[in-house]
Amino acid sequence: MVRSQRVIAALLLASAACKPAPTKPAPRPAAPQVRATVLTIESTIQPSNRKIVHSLVIANDRARSGDELDAWRLLDLKAGTVTFIDAVNKRYRVEPIASLVKAHQAKLAATIPEYIPRAQVETKGDKVVIRAGGYTRQLTIQQHPLVPPQLFGWMVASDPSSSPYAPMMKSADEQLLNVRGFPFADHAEIALDGKRLAIDRNVVKVEQKNVDASWLEVPKGFAANPPPASSPPPGQSIREAGSRFFGTVRKSP
Repeated sequence: MVRSQRVIAALLLASAACKPAPTKPAPRPAAPQVRATVLTIESTIQPSNRKIVHSLVIANDRARSGDELDAWRLLDLKAGTVTFIDAVNKRYRVEPIASLVKAHQAKLAATIPEYIPRAQVETKGDKVVIRAGGYTRQLTIQQHPLVPPQLFGWMVASDPSSSPYAPMMKSADEQLLNVRGFPFADHAEIALDGKRLAIDRNVVKVEQKNVDASWLEVPKGFAANPPPASSPPPGQSIREAGSRFFGTVRKSP
C-alpha cells in the first residue's frame, strides 16, 4: 500500500543521527530580536520511542515551522500570502493563500483508481478522527489566544507534498482546511507486518520570548521567482520525503 510505504520512509528518515554541537561556539554579534509566540512540539516515533523537538514561531502576523529544512514556508497571515523559500538555490516565490487553497482542492478532486481506499472522517467534539485502510489519525484541536485560528488550515493548504494519491485524503483535507484552531495533540498510526508504526506530536509548551528577527524573513540575497502556473512543485524539505502526517523534524529556535 502506498500509504504504508510512505510511513516506512518517513520513520527511517526520523532515525537519522544529528550532528554534534561544537563544544566552543564562536561568538557572533547580537542579531535583531522580535517578540514571538513559540510553540514547542515534541514528536515521539514508535516502535523506536525516538523523541524529536521542533518549534513553531509566530510573530508580527508571520509564522514558520522549524521542521522544514532546505525548503521552508513563511506564512504571512496579514498579507494573505505564503512565501516558499528554496535555501539550496537561494530562491523564493510568494503566492496568495486563496490560490493555494484552490490548487490544493484541485489536487483532491483528481481521479484515482477505485481500489485505493478513501479516507473517512469523524468529528467528536474537539477531536478529528481520520481512517483510511489500516491508517488512523486523531487530532485534538484547541484554540489558544496566542495562536491564529486559521494557521493550521493555511499549513494544510500550502503543504508542498504532491503525491498522486492525494485524492484518497479528500474528505480529510477538506475538514482540515476549515479547522479553526491548532492540533495540540496529533496521533497517527498504521499496522504493518505485525508491527505498529506510530508517531505522536504534542504541543508541550506555548510561550512568548525573543527570537532572531531573521527567522521570519526571506534571507538576504535570495532572488524572487515568479509564481507557478499551477500548484507548487515539490521541494527538498524533509516533510516531502514522508507524508504530511509522518515528517521528520529538527530542533529550531
